[in-house]
This record gives sequence, structure tokens and C-alpha cells, in this order.
Amino acid sequence: YDNQGAICLGEAVTFTANETDASSYTWKINNRPVGSTNTLEYTFDQTGPHRIELSVTKNECSNTSHQDITIESLPNTKFTVNNNPVCISEPITFRVSEHKSGNSYSWNFGDGTEETTTNRTISHTYTEDNDYNVTLKVVKTTGCEATSEPTTITVNPLPNAGFESPEAACQGEEVTFTAVSQDAESYTWFIDGTQILEENLPTLSYTFNEARDYNVKLTVSNNGCSAENVKTITINPLPNAG
Repeated sequence: YDNQGAICLGEAVTFTANETDASSYTWKINNRPVGSTNTLEYTFDQTGPHRIELSVTKNECSNTSHQDITIESLPNTKFTVNNNPVCISEPITFRVSEHKSGNSYSWNFGDGTEETTTNRTISHTYTEDNDYNVTLKVVKTTGCEATSEPTTITVNPLPNAGFESPEAACQGEEVTFTAVSQDAESYTWFIDGTQILEENLPTLSYTFNEARDYNVKLTVSNNGCSAENVKTITINPLPNAG
């Protein structure tokens, strides 16, 4: 009788007797009767060695043969991520929990991107905010394969760091800068690289005492994601009124 070759745990296997017109067939697996026709379909639920025994009767003559097979285990499909949730354009690293040389790892990142590698780790960057279901298919050198349950990766959008600012103002004049986003978790304002520590509001009022160009930067944070924007304002000197 013949089998299908390499056998993996949970795989349905068909055994076929070479004798096709016998009067009786008795199949045993590990000495337990499991079938009585010329073919046997069986799914193994335990790894390791198993003995397949076939007894055939024809013309009142009987004969018995056996074959020892090994059921291969399925690969471990667990993996970890270094950060979840993440922000748009922030690389995320996926790491196979149990790496074995020769294994093939096929990743489906849920955004239409798939990649196959033999490396234990892989990085991916999402360009749009959404929830993505990531799966991993592992194929062992024996040919046995398994696919993981989906892991949801949440990708948060970058906050809007835009702000309204005049292009110019007068020396000694109070200037107001207003963030476009009014519902972020934090706002950090900088004037020429120096943080305005007392301000954590979407609006900054500031008086420039020296006539020159200043760089004004706003950093906005929300859901662990940050973005920044820089604008230049020109402070004009006051005219001589003497």
C-alpha cells in the first residue's frame, strides 16, 4: 500500500492497498482497528512515530504487512511587534517567536503588501491610518505549514501641526499664533529653538522686542504621534518719530 509521502499533523492522509480485489481488509494504526476497505483516509492528531498495519484476505489466504511513519509537527506561528499602536510612516518591527533555520516566513501586512523571508525579523511602514490585520504563514523544511490568527495593528494619523501666523509684525507688538488643530493632547511652541515653557495651548501670544527674523515652531502631539511645523516671521523696527 502507498501513502502520500511526508505527513503533517492534522493532515488527512489516504492509504491504498496494493491488492484491489481482496475479500477483506483490516487497517490498524498503533494496533487499533480503523478501517475495513481497500483505502483508508485518516487524520493524525498526534506527532511522532505511528505504525500502520494492513491485513488482507483473498481466496481464504491472509497476509499482514506494516509500515512505520512519522507525523511532523506544525510550525509555531506566534510573533511579536515592537510597538502597537504606531504612527503613519513609523517603521514597525515584527519578530517570529520561535525561529528555526530553513523555515520560510510569509507575511501579509493587511494593506495589500506581502513579503516572504527566511529572516526572524522584518520591518514594515504603513502610509495610511487604519486598523490592519497581520498574518504570518510559516513553512518548515519538511513542508508542513501553518498560518497564524490575525493580529490587529492600529496606525494612528499624524496630527496637523499647521498654525496661523502673520508674515510680519512690528517691534514690541504682541503677536498671536493659532494652531489649526484645536483638540490635540499637547502643543509645544519654540521661538528660534527655545521652548516657550509656560505655553501648552493651541494659541501663543508673544512680544518680540528685537527687530529681525524669527523662526516659530509648533510641535503637536496626539495619540502618541507628533508633527511639527516651522514658519518665519519678520519683526520690523519702529520708525523714528523724533
